[in-house]
Amino acid sequence: EFVRRQTRDRDRPKVFHRARELFARMTRGRYLLHFVDLPHPAFRAEDTTTKVIHELDELSSATRVQLLMAVRMAFVEEMEQGPKLPLILDETLGNSDEYRAEAIIRAVCEICRDGRQVFYFTAQHDEVGKWRRLLADRPDLPHQVISLAEARQLPEFDEPSVLVDLQPT
Repeated sequence: EFVRRQTRDRDRPKVFHRARELFARMTRGRYLLHFVDLPHPAFRAEDTTTKVIHELDELSSATRVQLLMAVRMAFVEEMEQGPKLPLILDETLGNSDEYRAEAIIRAVCEICRDGRQVFYFTAQHDEVGKWRRLLADRPDLPHQVISLAEARQLPEFDEPSVLVDLQPT
């Protein structure tokens, strides 16, 4: 049993290891991704401070978003052939508190530093503020904030959507 536990994760596909790395980065090391094989395959998240392993439905909605985003991003990276396609996110911070929102934005910035363009859509002005605040500290990361209402010449109240376009470095 000891040998099985010790070698189980080592033999997992690269996509799992990348998802684990991304999830740890997004949660600033608070959680570690696990994959349980039996009886029903599923992801779990270990709280590194308490050592408690949680089912997905036991996580906060923000942590669940982080886990699923890490898994999806790892899968996309593994499946890509050729140039990196842009990542499109739509109000991904919607269920996140300030701490988790900042962690997600920092993780997205790292994804851009790895050479991927990211488009972030939101109709929430507080989310735009979070992006602006964190991107102000990253002059090396080319980006632009575009008001879609302004671009379409609509009154702001008709369509408050905003696009944050982060260019790869």
